[in-house]
Amino acid sequence: MISYSTFLGFMLATFLLNITPGPDMIYVSTRSIQQGTKTGIISSFGIATGQVVHIIAAALGMSAILAKSTLAFNILKYTGAAYLVYLGVTTFMKNSKEKEVDHVISLKNDSLFKIFFQGVLTSVFNPKVAIFFLSFLPQFINGNAGNTVVQILILGVYFIFSSTTVSIIISIITGKTGSLLKGTSKSKLWLERTTGTVFLLLGLKLALSTQK
Repeated sequence: MISYSTFLGFMLATFLLNITPGPDMIYVSTRSIQQGTKTGIISSFGIATGQVVHIIAAALGMSAILAKSTLAFNILKYTGAAYLVYLGVTTFMKNSKEKEVDHVISLKNDSLFKIFFQGVLTSVFNPKVAIFFLSFLPQFINGNAGNTVVQILILGVYFIFSSTTVSIIISIITGKTGSLLKGTSKSKLWLERTTGTVFLLLGLKLALSTQK
């Protein structure tokens, strides 16, 4: 099984990785600012669920296919990018429709299930997450210390726990910030436009990503 020193090293590496700003943190922060702390937390659980899929795939060796197959990588990459762009475009369209109906902006919040599902898809359709788990986890796996699949699952579960904890803390912080910005219709419009822009930029970043 995994040694105590190896697991401590993994805990430290995981903590440093999770506090480093990345697409998931940006996504959760934006959601929290736009629609509140609860939304950010639900988004965090959605992303965590998507990470579970990647962990299982890594344990079963499916991530290796993505690492070696350019076609498989690109299909997943462009699907995820298209989805993020779709979220960005629909956010801007919602702004336009609301502006036509009334000069006073009244945001229609997405349902918690929809927000959770968006978090899942954002994570699942990001092949870079699969490649990350495939390259990161094996560094802490000892082939002579028992079943490697079990080791991957143990490390993966801890990684998800750690990243979700950090995301929830970020949700609370940015959610409180967002509540201070929602006092006027102009600030609401600004939040929506910022959210749409973030989705578009994340989609573009994913579309331009490479396997290496």
